[in-house]
Amino acid sequence: MENSSYFDLSGFYLDLWALLDWYFAETNWIVTDPHPLTSEQQMQRLTRDYATLRRDLEDTLLIGQITSDYNRVMHLQDTYPLNGHSKQAWLNEARQVRDYVQTLGLRYAELAAEEA
Repeated sequence: MENSSYFDLSGFYLDLWALLDWYFAETNWIVTDPHPLTSEQQMQRLTRDYATLRRDLEDTLLIGQITSDYNRVMHLQDTYPLNGHSKQAWLNEARQVRDYVQTLGLRYAELAAEEA
């Protein structure tokens, strides 16, 4: 896989992580951008990056994985108003997914650095 693909995958997964991380008060102090994106801008960027990755990647297994991960995060985003979820159950699931996408984002960043 090309270095730019690893870089793009890293950015995509770290954006998924940032979207979920917003819901956890213990990490709200970790704001590095003085002008962070609004949630609407963040969703637009994620949707655009997801479409670009699906178009550019050749590995069908990887496309399936990013599709599954994107859909899982979008489902969590859509169900936050607690449609049938208890708040604690939602937070537990979101925490697991947040940690998973963060791990992938960091791993793809490592692979991009190794290929550079």
